[in-house]
Amino acid sequence: MSKDLVKLTKEEPDNLVRYLVGNSIEEVERSLINATLERCMGKKALTAELLGITPRTLSNKLKKYTESRS
Repeated sequence: MSKDLVKLTKEEPDNLVRYLVGNSIEEVERSLINATLERCMGKKALTAELLGITPRTLSNKLKKYTESRS
Protein backbone atom coordinates (compact mmCIF):
# COMPACT_ATOMS: atom_id res chain seq x y z
CA MET A 1 0.00 0.00 0.00
CA SER A 2 1.43 3.38 -0.94
CA LYS A 3 1.96 6.20 1.53
CA ASP A 4 -0.90 8.13 -0.13
CA LEU A 5 -3.31 5.25 0.49
CA VAL A 6 -2.31 5.03 4.13
CA LYS A 7 -2.86 8.76 4.55
CA LEU A 8 -6.31 8.52 2.99
CA THR A 9 -7.42 5.63 5.20
CA LYS A 10 -6.82 7.36 8.55
CA GLU A 11 -10.14 8.37 10.07
CA GLU A 12 -11.33 9.69 13.40
CA PRO A 13 -13.03 6.96 15.47
CA ASP A 14 -16.09 9.17 16.15
CA ASN A 15 -16.83 9.39 12.43
CA LEU A 16 -17.02 5.63 12.16
CA VAL A 17 -19.66 5.06 14.83
CA ARG A 18 -22.16 7.74 13.82
CA TYR A 19 -22.65 6.14 10.42
CA LEU A 20 -23.30 2.68 11.83
CA VAL A 21 -25.93 3.09 14.53
CA GLY A 22 -29.51 3.24 13.31
CA ASN A 23 -28.76 2.79 9.60
CA SER A 24 -29.25 -0.13 7.25
CA ILE A 25 -26.25 -1.90 5.75
CA GLU A 26 -27.13 -0.35 2.37
CA GLU A 27 -27.18 3.17 3.86
CA VAL A 28 -23.85 2.60 5.61
CA GLU A 29 -22.33 1.22 2.39
CA ARG A 30 -23.58 4.19 0.38
CA SER A 31 -22.21 6.66 2.95
CA LEU A 32 -18.85 4.88 3.05
CA ILE A 33 -18.56 4.83 -0.74
CA ASN A 34 -19.52 8.50 -1.08
CA ALA A 35 -17.17 9.61 1.71
CA THR A 36 -14.28 7.60 0.26
CA LEU A 37 -14.96 8.92 -3.23
CA GLU A 38 -14.97 12.47 -1.91
CA ARG A 39 -11.76 11.89 0.07
CA CYS A 40 -10.12 10.47 -3.09
CA MET A 41 -11.15 13.59 -5.02
CA GLY A 42 -13.39 11.62 -7.38
CA LYS A 43 -10.72 9.10 -8.37
CA LYS A 44 -12.78 5.95 -8.81
CA ALA A 45 -9.87 3.52 -9.21
CA LEU A 46 -8.31 4.72 -5.93
CA THR A 47 -11.70 4.66 -4.21
CA ALA A 48 -12.30 1.08 -5.31
CA GLU A 49 -8.83 0.03 -4.15
CA LEU A 50 -9.32 1.55 -0.71
CA LEU A 51 -12.72 -0.12 -0.37
CA GLY A 52 -11.39 -3.49 -1.52
CA ILE A 53 -13.74 -3.75 -4.49
CA THR A 54 -13.19 -3.69 -8.23
CA PRO A 55 -13.69 -0.47 -10.20
CA ARG A 56 -16.52 -2.22 -12.04
CA THR A 57 -18.30 -3.05 -8.75
CA LEU A 58 -17.89 0.57 -7.66
CA SER A 59 -19.35 1.82 -10.94
CA ASN A 60 -22.29 -0.58 -10.62
CA LYS A 61 -23.02 0.59 -7.09
CA LEU A 62 -22.80 4.28 -8.07
CA LYS A 63 -25.13 3.64 -11.00
CA LYS A 64 -27.59 1.88 -8.68
CA TYR A 65 -27.52 4.85 -6.28
CA THR A 66 -28.16 7.28 -9.14
CA GLU A 67 -31.06 5.20 -10.48
CA SER A 68 -32.66 4.91 -7.04
CA ARG A 69 -32.82 8.72 -6.79
CA SER A 70 -34.88 8.95 -9.98
